[in-house]
Amino acid sequence: MTIFLVLVVIVLIIVFNSVRASQIERLEEKIGKFEKLIRDQAKSSVKTEFLEKTETNTNENSINTVIPKPESTETKPLPIDLQKNKDIEPTDIVSSASKTSQNQISQLKPISNPKISVEPELSWYENFRKNNPDLEKFIGENILSKVAIVVLVIGIAFFVKFAIDKNWINEIARVGIGILSGIIVMVFAHRLHQQFKAFSSVLVAGAITIFYFTIGIAFHQYHIFNQTTAFLIMAIITGFSVFVSVVYDRVELAALSLIGGFTTPMMVSTGQGNYLVLFSYILILDLGMLALAYLRKWNLINVLTYVFTMIIYAVWLQTKVINHPNAPYLGTLLFGAVFYIVFVLMNVIHNVKSKQKFGALELSILISNTFLFYGFGMQILSYWHPEFKGMFSACLALFNLICSWLLYKKFKADEKLVYLLIGLTLTFITLIAPVQLDGNYITLFWALESVLLIWLSQKSGIVLFRFASVIIVVLLCFSLIMDWSHIYGLFRENTVPVFLNKAFITGLISTFSVGFTIWLLKKDIQEQYTYLGISMKPKLYAGVLMVLMFIFAYFTGILELGYQLNQINIQTSSITITLFAYHLMFFVLLQRLLVRKNNQHVNLSFIIINYVNVSIYTLVFILFSVYDLKLFLFNPNYTMLGFWMHYILIVCAIASIYNIYKQAISATNPFTITSLRINTVLLSFFIVFLVSTESVLHGLKFNVSQIINDVNDAYFSKIKEYYSVRSHIIKIIFPILWGIIAFLFLAIGMKKNYQILRIMSLVLIAITLLKLFTFDIKDASEAGKIIAFILLGIVLLIISFMYQKIKAFIVNDHLNKKED
Repeated sequence: MTIFLVLVVIVLIIVFNSVRASQIERLEEKIGKFEKLIRDQAKSSVKTEFLEKTETNTNENSINTVIPKPESTETKPLPIDLQKNKDIEPTDIVSSASKTSQNQISQLKPISNPKISVEPELSWYENFRKNNPDLEKFIGENILSKVAIVVLVIGIAFFVKFAIDKNWINEIARVGIGILSGIIVMVFAHRLHQQFKAFSSVLVAGAITIFYFTIGIAFHQYHIFNQTTAFLIMAIITGFSVFVSVVYDRVELAALSLIGGFTTPMMVSTGQGNYLVLFSYILILDLGMLALAYLRKWNLINVLTYVFTMIIYAVWLQTKVINHPNAPYLGTLLFGAVFYIVFVLMNVIHNVKSKQKFGALELSILISNTFLFYGFGMQILSYWHPEFKGMFSACLALFNLICSWLLYKKFKADEKLVYLLIGLTLTFITLIAPVQLDGNYITLFWALESVLLIWLSQKSGIVLFRFASVIIVVLLCFSLIMDWSHIYGLFRENTVPVFLNKAFITGLISTFSVGFTIWLLKKDIQEQYTYLGISMKPKLYAGVLMVLMFIFAYFTGILELGYQLNQINIQTSSITITLFAYHLMFFVLLQRLLVRKNNQHVNLSFIIINYVNVSIYTLVFILFSVYDLKLFLFNPNYTMLGFWMHYILIVCAIASIYNIYKQAISATNPFTITSLRINTVLLSFFIVFLVSTESVLHGLKFNVSQIINDVNDAYFSKIKEYYSVRSHIIKIIFPILWGIIAFLFLAIGMKKNYQILRIMSLVLIAITLLKLFTFDIKDASEAGKIIAFILLGIVLLIISFMYQKIKAFIVNDHLNKKED
């Protein structure tokens, strides 16, 4: 660490010298340009005088011919290129002017500018030689000095390392070197402040960081200071950094210093968890940032302070307080209240002082600060004194009411802030009653309250009630999730009756309350309301509530079904199949309910949902049914629920495919032909895959019986029987089924004159033949080979005959494509 600091200081010396040298070089370059400009101006004045005299003499000696006067009698300045050109002599200018005057007399045309050659651009080497004509001087003054400094740095670094290894520099001296290095960096930053403000701010932040880490190493590694002394020194460093950031007026310096201040507790932490010292330090830091917020309008500092404080407080609360014996609940709650008040002041103090409007950032921090503190407080009270929850809500309502009154009457603050505080007051007044209740009663209260507020807003015309209803709906979502996790989660109740339980009833009532709110919003669906600059469109809000209602209905049913199935001794695969059957059935019925609206966005959403559902079923649950049957056959205690539920899966999947087909051929679909081709390919794959898997599933079901006991001999015998039956189905039944399916594809393709289906038939035939001659022929029984080859040969002959019959159709298709 010490070696690193020494290197940093020496590098800064090099940088400082380079900066000074570059400043001198730039100054000399500016002086040279200024001198050149004076010389060019002098030459330009001489050339102008020659031109004026020449024009005067020419006009006096001209013939007595009436010559039109030029548009302007004033002498026009020469072009800039002419002024700067050093190769043109005055005699050239005189001759050029004479020729120009003769042309004026003969052709009555204005004087044309002479062509001037442009100097070619110099290469980097030519520029270098021009700026440094004396190479010896350049090497001696620049290159040699920098090489010498680098060599000196390396030598000093080796010496410091050798001194530390020999223990010539003890721990106190190392800390002193670190502090001295930070002071040197700070001095350099101050020297560069006037000309390089951004760079000097970074140097100051680096110096403060050096101070932080030096004190941290002195405390943790060298044990020079005790915890209290190290803490006080770092607090002084933090105060100094805030002072410097105000003096330099640099927000990035304040931000870097703030990050260093919040990392101080980790540097001096001993793992004992003294929350009084920790929160006192953070409070001092927050008060310093509060003073900074009064002096400067730096939103970045407010946000960083708020985020760091909330993270530290939340981590401490969850790891050291909640559900811990003898935890300091009262002290943690009091510190949380103080932090809450500090951040309220921090986000209003500068705007109130300067009579500025409040933006979205300040209002967002105020809202999040209030609800985070309320959530932390309610969590603490749940473990400490649950009977005080209502009083806690009333205290927050009173605090926001007092703040709104003071800001409105005494300070004439922005009305957005006042209305926000009034809204928070009404919200906490509304929460007083339900928080005294327990469990799902809070959710039921909020579900009914959201409907009541919309109804009151329509009757009274108070727009605030509409926005309060939106907040209540958000709280309803969180509360309902908490109820579901409490009843259906890991810490669920022991016995929950079917349907007649708090979670299911609460979800059902919440779903109906959202639906009733949508019905109320239909009365003013074309209106638009504004509050605190925020617009609310009932039509858009009704659409959001529609989605929320279906989400509530979906999870109310699937969570109840999953919980009740888990109470039965059945395999997990059967539960999964049943839940996915509910999932497919829900969306099939939902589409039947909403498809009448003929909404383009709704139809597009259901196209995507149906594709996803059918893909998941095809790639996962078709094979999952076979896996479920295998578990049933090898375990005497399992049931056949999954086998029977997979029929519902098939019906729902076919219904989803039918819906995809109807949407593909609808009049609103601009890609009807492409959609039909894609759907045909996917449908062909689905049919082949489904029929193949169902043949395996039913072949195993009707040829392999469930095991009676799971002793080793019976178990291994059942495994052998299972895999033997499955192998025969794959090698013998698959080619026959695929040949029949290919024949059906071809027949339908011929009847409908649909080429893509005929192509899928040929592809399936090719796959069948490839499988038959590379896989099935090995280890197959003689009877199986005979049956498979004969039946497949017959099917192929029929297909070949059918292709001969429709040869004319194929030719016509080909000719029609060429014409298109």
